[in-house]
Amino acid sequence: MGDRGIFMGSLREGEKFQSLFTGKIYRIKAIKDQMVLLESIDGLSQVLTHRENLRLFYTKILHPEDARYDLEGNGPFPLQEKDL
Repeated sequence: MGDRGIFMGSLREGEKFQSLFTGKIYRIKAIKDQMVLLESIDGLSQVLTHRENLRLFYTKILHPEDARYDLEGNGPFPLQEKDL
């Protein structure tokens, strides 16, 4: 299982992830079993997804300077100070 198990077991509410498709940044709002509720930073949208999808379709935001590009190479999508 390697680092996949570490990644999957370490999810916490409040952590930020960025969609690889849209560049949109979400915060984990709730975790229930294998499902995760993501809420956009602006609070205007939510996504309910399986934990495994975070690993496949999102990148974890660890530092503000993390590169943020979508799958087509568009970006970077800068984080606003209020988003950190």
